[in-house]
Amino acid sequence: MATIEEKNPRRFRVQFTMTRALHESYESSQERASRLNVVIDFSRDFQKWFAGQLEQVSRELQQLEEEQAKAVKPQPVTTAPVGQTLSSIRSATANSPLEGGSDHGDPRE
Repeated sequence: MATIEEKNPRRFRVQFTMTRALHESYESSQERASRLNVVIDFSRDFQKWFAGQLEQVSRELQQLEEEQAKAVKPQPVTTAPVGQTLSSIRSATANSPLEGGSDHGDPRE
């Protein structure tokens, strides 16, 4: 529930949009409070609501970050067995039908 307190010149302000009907109701209450030389203080209610909204947003952002991290996992790097050198790999594959010689299926040869 909003509280009614004496005016305080050291207040923080937040601006947001609302429907015309809601704004008219707000302005009407503000004008009445002004005539009575008081202010309507929504700060406690707003801070409690806003803190809850920020917690929810934080949870949702965390979930999105986790989902994106899972979707962008790096692919494993394939390496040669330990102790195998590039030249031994080349000699082992030189006679393969996939590489070297006329057995690779290229019709131009």
